[in-house]
Amino acid sequence: KSSNTLDRKGTFLGVIEKMAHLRELGVNCVELLPVYEFNEMEYERENPKTKKKLCNYWGYSTEFFMAPMARYATKNGSAVVQFKEMVRELHRNGIEVVLDVVYNHTAEMGKGGPTISFRVVDDFWYIKSPRGEYMNFSGCGNTFNCNHPFV
Repeated sequence: KSSNTLDRKGTFLGVIEKMAHLRELGVNCVELLPVYEFNEMEYERENPKTKKKLCNYWGYSTEFFMAPMARYATKNGSAVVQFKEMVRELHRNGIEVVLDVVYNHTAEMGKGGPTISFRVVDDFWYIKSPRGEYMNFSGCGNTFNCNHPFV
């Protein structure tokens, strides 16, 4: 099937629909950009021609680690099951799966950024200066404190 005729284009199950094509090409590994919940609407940028708000499909604005992106599922509440099915089918067909993950920052950005997940509990998750300012070694407004025992 051509990508234009996929029934489940842009979903975990859509990858399964392309399995025969991947095998035909000799693909033995796929790398997926972040597939867990992220903020695709984080930027206020718009298309200069249509004035529609632009989406960030890269996935590097983590909201919930290890929670597969709900919009990549074909029906509500099935993201985990469909993600597992996709990985299982890829493996059955001799195709390895590499997940591109980002653990050094979150979509909560720095001071004044949205409170989405981690800051709801506390903000010890982030590296801060002695004055309490968010350190920004990631270039994204915050840096996750991976040395903290809870993190």
